[in-house]
Parts: sequence; C-alpha cells; structure tokens
Amino acid sequence: MKKNIVITILIFLFVLTVFLVIATVGYNGDTANQTGKGESNVNKEPEITSRPEDIPFINAALRSYFLLKDGEELTDEMLSEVKSISISPAIYGVNREGYYLLDVYINGDKEYGGVLERRIEKARLDVIFDSVRNDPSVPQLVMKRFDAFYSLKDPGSEILTTVIQQMLEQYPESAHTPLYVLAKDLKFSEASELVDYFYKYTNFFEMKFFKIGEAIDGELLSCYTNLETVTTFGIEIENPPEGVEVKVDKYRNVTYINSIEVFGKYDLIERIEIQNSHDSYVLTYDPLAVNGETEGYESSTLMSIIDQCVRPFYDNCIITDDLQKYKLDKASEPAKYTLVLKNGVEYTVLVSGDGNFRMFEGDDRVYPCNGRDGNLLKRSLESLKKTQ
Repeated sequence: MKKNIVITILIFLFVLTVFLVIATVGYNGDTANQTGKGESNVNKEPEITSRPEDIPFINAALRSYFLLKDGEELTDEMLSEVKSISISPAIYGVNREGYYLLDVYINGDKEYGGVLERRIEKARLDVIFDSVRNDPSVPQLVMKRFDAFYSLKDPGSEILTTVIQQMLEQYPESAHTPLYVLAKDLKFSEASELVDYFYKYTNFFEMKFFKIGEAIDGELLSCYTNLETVTTFGIEIENPPEGVEVKVDKYRNVTYINSIEVFGKYDLIERIEIQNSHDSYVLTYDPLAVNGETEGYESSTLMSIIDQCVRPFYDNCIITDDLQKYKLDKASEPAKYTLVLKNGVEYTVLVSGDGNFRMFEGDDRVYPCNGRDGNLLKRSLESLKKTQ
C-alpha cells in the first residue's frame, strides 16, 4: 500500500516538473518570437529598411546640410543626427507639369537645403557653374547673375588675418570647406530670377521635384533612426515610422497660399483692412475705394498700397523671439493689415515702421522686405488724400 502511494507521489512530481519545464520554455519561446532574440521590445533597435536615396529631395537636402561634395557618401552617423525634416512646395514660379518643386530643410536649419540653397559647398556649385560657363548656348548674363548673388567664402584664399578671422566667425564651416553664400538682401524678384536660371540651364533641381498627388511612403524614413518630427504642407505621409510625429506647418501654409494663390491676384481679395498708429481704414480693389469712397484719392497711390499688401513673401526668414529688434513689437507700433478673401479666409500681417520687415501676426518668423513697403502703410488717411 505504502509502495503504491510513493509511486503515485513520484509520478505526480514528475508530471508537475515536466509541466513547469514546458511552461517555462513556452514563455521564453513567446518572448523570442516577439523580438527574435528572446529580449524585450522596449530596447529594440529600429529596423532599417531604407536608404537616403529612396527619397531624392530629402537626400538632396541632406547633402547640402552636411556640405558633401559629389561622390561623398552620407554616413550612418550623419543620418542619426537627423531629428526633424520639413517639406513644402516652393513659392517660385517654376512649372514642371504634374510636379512640385520642394523646399526641404533638415533640423530646422534654413541655411542649407531648400530650392535656393543659401550656403553651398564650393566644389559642388563649381560643377554647376562650370557647366554654365562652358555652354555657348547659355547667355553670358546668366553667369554674371550667379556671380553677383553668390559670394565665395574661402579663408585659404585670403591674406589678411583680420579678414580670415571675420570669415571664420561668420562662417565657421568654411574652415573645413570653402562655401558659396547667397546674398542676404536678395529681393523676391531676384530670387525668382535665379531659380529660373537654375531650372533652365542646369540640373540643380533634378532631385528636388515630387509628383503632385503622390504620398511619401513613411517606411522610407526608417534610415533616420533618431527622427522625431516631419513638418509638411501639401505633402501627405503614409505610415510614418513609430515615434515619428507628422505636423502641418500652419505658417508655412499661409506663406505658400499667400505667395501662390493670393499675392498678385486682386480678384480673390474682398477687402484689405489697414491699421496704423494714426487710424484705420478699409481698401477695396473693385471698386477702387477707401471706406467705400471712390473719390478724393489718387488711384495710383491706392494701387501702390494694395501692391505692397499683396507682395509675395520670400522664404528667407529670420526666426526670432525678439520682435523689438525688428520693430514689430507693440511698443514700435507696426502697421497692420488684414487680407480678407472672398472665400472668408483672412491673413493678418505686421509691417515695421521703416518697412524693412514683416511677419504674420502670431508667428515667430520675420521676413525681410523692401523698405518702401511700410512708407504708405504708416501714413495717415488724411495724408493720402489728393492735394486740394
């Protein structure tokens, strides 16, 4: 009897041991199926299934950002530095049917990337310049305009120590590679002219076009292992990598809409509400009137004010929290105007008293503009009347 009890106990212990072993192996096996290595998902390295070349316009911006020469490769270390990418259609009138020409910036740095690159590695731009110089079909004016607006920053070519020091302070990257730098006071018309020349006579934009209506495959962003945000306007991103936030840039949205769909198209505007330190009034284009009055004002003066209010924004902005520096704070009493469109949409813009800067109300981006822009806007309504 006792022998049978002992055997029963041994059998029970054996079965229990086998069950525990199977349960333990099963648990570990499930974990292994989760990670492939029997490890927790918490610290799993992201799976990289793409290359920078898979999205050409981002690749072009990266090459500009890291000042790479033709033939130099992007490294894994460089890709790991990418925390943010912004993508928007450019505001210039380059038309390739069915395509956007894109402004793309890396880590919020607008000195590199974009359609008109503001700082370019010398050897890369020299290839473009040489192709223009050596092509007899290209008008001589084109190269003269390139030379006029891009200046070379090369400490190695300078003799005076003070000049070298100033250059390195302002352009520290030039210590590692000479740079071409775009003129900071470029007018929108001049920028548009350069864009047109680049498009007509070089292949500078080939990687910067994107087909209208297509979406970016988010899986192609997996090579940017530390990417946190993608900010975009007008470009859809499908299935972004886990942990990557996709934002819509409302101010870039406004800039783009104003520049392409509103500025210069007076028939879209219902009215312009103007306010300065003297008074406020309403302008209309059709009929050309002030506060409903069609008489008593020079039509050329009213048209000049309207032109100034709808002048395009050039995307060479300054991000700042010091509005006093640009005379756009309340104490400086900037002029303010609101474009009210016929579809009910409104855009409010502040213009400094000297007319040198303007910004969308509520934004932190200041846009340089022609100084005459503020002259008429800051005048009193009385002073705009015809001389009796």
